[in-house]
Amino acid sequence: MEYLLRPYQDKDYDFVKRMVYEAVFWRLGPERPSLEEGLKYQGLLVALEGYPNRPGDTTLIATLNGFPVGAALYRFWDDEKNIRGYVKKESPVVIIGIDSDHRKKGLGSKLLKELEIQASVQGLKSVSLCVSKDNIAYNLYVKEGYKVYEDIGSSYNMLKEIHRPNGLSKPPISIDEMLNMSHDLFEMNKHDWSPMEPEHARTFILYMIEEIGETISIVKKKGEDQIMNTPEVRERFIEEMCDVMMYYSDVLNRFSITPEEYSSVYRKKFEKNISRNYKKDHAES
Repeated sequence: MEYLLRPYQDKDYDFVKRMVYEAVFWRLGPERPSLEEGLKYQGLLVALEGYPNRPGDTTLIATLNGFPVGAALYRFWDDEKNIRGYVKKESPVVIIGIDSDHRKKGLGSKLLKELEIQASVQGLKSVSLCVSKDNIAYNLYVKEGYKVYEDIGSSYNMLKEIHRPNGLSKPPISIDEMLNMSHDLFEMNKHDWSPMEPEHARTFILYMIEEIGETISIVKKKGEDQIMNTPEVRERFIEEMCDVMMYYSDVLNRFSITPEEYSSVYRKKFEKNISRNYKKDHAES
């Protein structure tokens, strides 16, 4: 039995709502509200308000044989508006829910570890959560490095300091870094590679198109589900996309396009597109 983790997809919305319900109403018994009733609970309504479209909303879905069985997410709050587990605005609040048939099988630990890697990549220093004192999950959180931040009666607010794993979670690459990497590779191989001149850019455009063909081949042969749910296929797909971006960087460098120039034009294009009425434009063409 192997649980796989993947990013949130639009089709997961109802499932995530159910997992938040599972997290809030974790006690089984006659007093537990139905899913429909529970989703009307004020605390749950606040927890899901605007989800998943607020800045910083981050979610992981756990699957088994392609079917979702658990979810872990975090969201940012502030002193004016927050949920149980909130301790400070810099620390998003974690919510984790797992189907009852898949609890006590190591999935909670796996979700927490991966979610913390996501937090590290985003440059976060800590995350927090709330757990009832009689919830067995308290032991899991302690094991995973969460410490009691404050006692709030029947529950604890807990905080986990985030440390970047060596070699795993570096910050996202910027345009600057991509172009510098392209230059570094060229300097190492300049006696064998085409010169860093505009007339050679077309060759790298062709290389880029060839790599795009490789990504298309993976989509056709493996399909979207495997790209989203099978780690080996996903890594290969990303690797081919990286090849596309590397040749793309080679093209930018051969035309001496700077990060500032690229960013300026990109923002202008975005602002133009965001104000377009695509439906009207296509109807008139």
